[in-house]
Amino acid sequence: MSRKGVSMNIAYINAKLLNTNHNAFIVSDGKFKLVGSKHLILNQTVDKVVDLKDKHVLPGFNDSHMHLLGIGKSMHMEDVSKHDSIEAIIKHFKTLDKPYILARGFHQSGVKEQRDITRDDLDKVSKDIPIIIYRVCGHQVMANSKAIDKATKMFGVKDDESEGYFLKDGIFKEDEIHYVLETLPKVTEEKIKEEILLAQDYLLAQGITAIGSDDFSMYKIPYETIMNAFIQLDKENKT
Repeated sequence: MSRKGVSMNIAYINAKLLNTNHNAFIVSDGKFKLVGSKHLILNQTVDKVVDLKDKHVLPGFNDSHMHLLGIGKSMHMEDVSKHDSIEAIIKHFKTLDKPYILARGFHQSGVKEQRDITRDDLDKVSKDIPIIIYRVCGHQVMANSKAIDKATKMFGVKDDESEGYFLKDGIFKEDEIHYVLETLPKVTEEKIKEEILLAQDYLLAQGITAIGSDDFSMYKIPYETIMNAFIQLDKENKT
């Protein structure tokens, strides 16, 4: 933290720290400057003192397996998990003014109808724009007729359950999900960068400061595009 370009030293006292008898520390520009006893810290020159009132202070967490870009991607989607019925989802979608709808978080046990949302349900919203909903597991989507018709023209998909999709109900599973996703506008490097930063801000707010991430499967595009987005963000000192 700074004040007109001048570093600020903030003292935090009455903290509970792991594996140490120290209970206070000083932070300057987002970095730990000094850790010690409250007596030691309060004898330093600081700009501000914060009493943590015996709250625990933990180091940043490391998540060893996640999809950073996937988190950012999902944060751009409509979250349908907050709706308790298919009827409510349809009603909400009808209020949206978008060239397409991409949503996430559906599970049949979370709606009063206790069934999958189908092509016919989504057609009640629109037959003019693609509508695609990810099941909560991420291994299945449900699509409306517009998305399916475009996928049929682009890839020649036919109603063959052995292929992992069920056109009558609008269900696509696993690798076949990409057929309907390809009906949406092509993702750009700028959008990828935006989604990375969105996910990064979310994780930092949860105390996660380091991750092991696999992001190349999030979009069916050359991996170099995703790598370049990370490289450019690093050069811009944004990651």
